Amino acid sequence: MSETQASLSLTLAGMALAAVGCYWIATRFEGIRPGAGPPLEPAASPESLDRRWLAALVVVVAIGVTLRFVGLGVKGLAHPEAYIPGLDLPPDISVPPPRHGLGETWYWHFTTEPHPFGYYLAMWAWTKAFGASLVSIRFPEALAGALSLLLIFRLATASYGARVGAIATAMLALHGFHLFWSQAARMYAPGAFLGLLSTYLLLEMHRTHGRDRILAAGYVAATVAGALTIEFFWPLLAGQMLWTALQFRGRLGALPRVAVVQTLAFILSAPMLSHALMTGRNNAAGAPTLTFLRRYFSFGFLFQHGAYFEPRDAIPIAVAIAVLILSLLLIARGVGVAPAPVAVDAEVDRSAMKPLALAALGMSMVMLAIALFSERRRLHLTILSVLPFLALTIPVVVGSAGAILAKVAPRLGAWLRSQPPAFTLIPLLAVVPTAALFIASFKVTLLAPRGFLLFVPFLLIVTAAGALALARRREVAVLLALALTVIFSASAVIVRRAPISPRDYQGLARAMNARLEPSDLVFVRRSWATTPLFYYLPHDRLIAKDFAAATQQAPEAKIWVVAFGLAEPPGLAEALATYQAVDSVAALNMKAIRFSPRSR
Repeated sequence: MSETQASLSLTLAGMALAAVGCYWIATRFEGIRPGAGPPLEPAASPESLDRRWLAALVVVVAIGVTLRFVGLGVKGLAHPEAYIPGLDLPPDISVPPPRHGLGETWYWHFTTEPHPFGYYLAMWAWTKAFGASLVSIRFPEALAGALSLLLIFRLATASYGARVGAIATAMLALHGFHLFWSQAARMYAPGAFLGLLSTYLLLEMHRTHGRDRILAAGYVAATVAGALTIEFFWPLLAGQMLWTALQFRGRLGALPRVAVVQTLAFILSAPMLSHALMTGRNNAAGAPTLTFLRRYFSFGFLFQHGAYFEPRDAIPIAVAIAVLILSLLLIARGVGVAPAPVAVDAEVDRSAMKPLALAALGMSMVMLAIALFSERRRLHLTILSVLPFLALTIPVVVGSAGAILAKVAPRLGAWLRSQPPAFTLIPLLAVVPTAALFIASFKVTLLAPRGFLLFVPFLLIVTAAGALALARRREVAVLLALALTVIFSASAVIVRRAPISPRDYQGLARAMNARLEPSDLVFVRRSWATTPLFYYLPHDRLIAKDFAAATQQAPEAKIWVVAFGLAEPPGLAEALATYQAVDSVAALNMKAIRFSPRSR
């Protein structure tokens, strides 16, 4: 199958998904219950949702899904996307090297790449099945972004009612930051999808007292997959466990059923903490600043895209401040909205800990093997290998937290008991993990905005709950709907137009290929910053070393040199001492100069 045929097939599949998604919402919308009991917000009832709301939601979802699938191959390859296995890259020149086999893919990403390797193994299987064109490698991310619209609707509806679900879904559908990462071959949109899935399954486990084994298995699978996909899944899991502890109102020493399931998910995911410690590096992200907080609490980096290492505002600062104020207003109101109640978790007996002990033994051995394999931080990794056994205390701690708090801090314990169950889940996941990572960044830099896409859907649900709570009067509802529509639509337009990379590798390569003569050579520097260019250029023309020898072997050949701020490769100046510049082409932040031998 040619690249054009593959692109057409995947685009048609995306459009079909949009149609199926709209049909799914249209047929199941009225049947979604807002909670196990009567909703605490009368306006959030699904019965109050008329056909105008339904029609508007279907249209917005169709637009959001279409935006994620259309134009997947328009923007050129970005340098992080070159890490996708299966790409046709020249050996011994590209960084990373080409990876076409499962063994070499696993080994390279396990030992070298600081990001979780599960995403890359999944992408290896995907490119084996569907090829490694730009459309193909970006299709899974677009699919995850589209499915996230269905999940945020289910989660928001289960928590606050169908109208909040509709508003939150519309926000995510037109969310520029989420849209950007849904069209880039990176792990962030899939990670956000898995975060929504695990949280929704957690909520459903509480509603069924944790007795549904399918829900429990799905939660464990989604959580382990999330830890294999994105680093920040650990703060999300910690937030979910904290919420479970707040939920449980049982006796001292009890074992909550859901906490046992969460502990199993934690233990099975624990080796990824060893991998993160083994491959992690400091100073790979931004330092904590108030600007970061302003952008996050402006509807979750709404106007920021990921093309540049230094974040840039796409709107005037006055507009940015106005967006921040509106977002904070809706967040503050949304935190005060009482969600639909859920059932208090049931208990299990001590026999449930036996499978956890076996899992802890197995994962501890895996982590110890990683420590022995690693050449750095071996002592720290060895100490970390006892973590699965320490995790066996989590169900006891979660089950006893409420009783201990009631004894240590009676007033706080009484206040928590007076709150409705589930009152903290969505706001907690929207704020606490981000705040914890922000504080931790004063020690180890962690603030890469793209990683926080995991928490953006929860922030949008809170703002949606606040918007519905404020829109009691018709005039306020109309103004608020108009403002949100303009803001989110503008973000989709602005971010969609933004480049995917700080350098236009595709544009430069097209200009070069149009002028390449059969004997021309291209002198390049072996670097991750130049590797995306190699994807587009003839591999047999690329020279990354022994430049003088190459000119001696082809004395009549013209030489192309790519320049965009990198240090000059050793030996390049000497090799071109007898050459003169005769031509050049340029693209965004890149230039290629053509040299010809001086006439003698």
